[in-house]
Amino acid sequence: MRAKAVVALGNPDRVDDGVALRVLSLLSPAQGVEFLPSLKTGMDLALSLLGYEKVLVVDADPALPPGEVRLVPLAAGARRTFVHGLGLAESLELLRGAGFAVP
Repeated sequence: MRAKAVVALGNPDRVDDGVALRVLSLLSPAQGVEFLPSLKTGMDLALSLLGYEKVLVVDADPALPPGEVRLVPLAAGARRTFVHGLGLAESLELLRGAGFAVP
């Protein structure tokens, strides 16, 4: 199992949607932590996270005021975070139920 990952979701061409990528660019490299920019959501995102021990997902939330940061545990908030098909939490639950080791 790979160690840890910080995943930045967003599109730099869509104004505020690129904020997670900017956050990723400001982080200092750390041993055992992979920095991954991604446009994936739902099941595609969940599949790309298989094999990691821990994952931090950074994403913009248009409902928050600019500059506000909120930590949302997966079980508490990821179900409502993604609007395209299955959310990350549901996707990871499906993969866990299928016997995959999920972060």
